[in-house]
Amino acid sequence: MRWVLRHVALAALAVLLFVPFLLFVPFAHAQNPQLDVPTLTLLRASRTSLVIEITAGPSGAPNGFWIDWVSHADYLSQGWSGYYVNCWFATQPTLNTEGAPTYVLGPNESAVIEVGDLFDETGMFANETGELEPGQSYVFRVYAVGNNDWGASGLSPEAILNTAEAGPTNCTFTQGYWKTHEEVWPAGSLQLGDTVYSAAELQSILTTPAAGNGLIFLAHQLIAVKLNIINGAVAPVSVQDAIDDADALIGSLVIPPVGAGYLHPSLASGLTEDLDQFNNGTSGPGNCGTVPVEMSTWGNLKNKY
Repeated sequence: MRWVLRHVALAALAVLLFVPFLLFVPFAHAQNPQLDVPTLTLLRASRTSLVIEITAGPSGAPNGFWIDWVSHADYLSQGWSGYYVNCWFATQPTLNTEGAPTYVLGPNESAVIEVGDLFDETGMFANETGELEPGQSYVFRVYAVGNNDWGASGLSPEAILNTAEAGPTNCTFTQGYWKTHEEVWPAGSLQLGDTVYSAAELQSILTTPAAGNGLIFLAHQLIAVKLNIINGAVAPVSVQDAIDDADALIGSLVIPPVGAGYLHPSLASGLTEDLDQFNNGTSGPGNCGTVPVEMSTWGNLKNKY
């Protein structure tokens, strides 16, 4: 009898110890499923930027996606342990709207971003928004950001992407270049729309983030286009038409921070992209890279611009 009671007691104790384990097991395995890894594809390269398509996997990217990039030289010497750029594309773009209208992607949806042209972009958070260097290699990786229902995806395979080489003498500079090289501007003022702006006012416009105001990001590219043409770059007819359309769209609006004008991003994004491609060298004569320019005179263009 004692033997029976002892084994019954041991069996009861085992049940008591096992029940909490059974209760715990579902929670131990209740971690969120992991998102599928997105893919990264280069669409086109300019001298200072890379247009990249990010495509979500079958589970999508319900909280946007995160991209890291570093120069290939730094990657070879330090890997990802040194300084690198990281950017969370989280909500909605207003400048580069070539892909999906939001960075929150459904299954197999794609968004298009332009690394090197993020200063005026919205819906993203980065530790650096400057331009890339001409003729350089960069290493990229991407992952989908998790949320309450999904864990973050793994990292994508690393991709090495190259910016284009600097262009010929008849060439263009980007708005980022003109913003930081006022000492070589070939003009002391420009007309945008109906208003003439001094160099100091133009500089204040260039250093003001668009923050979703289409008037500002249109003005950034329009300033660069006009400086490039005055400096000697030859614009094709399509770019000249875009300049005229941009001036007409701006009209009497006075651009912040000089004034308080505003354009909805959708009204300005198409023209901005046309002008941006000319400045970046993907249309027209090509980009100059970072070669210093010589001062020019207004010539026959001073009355137009």
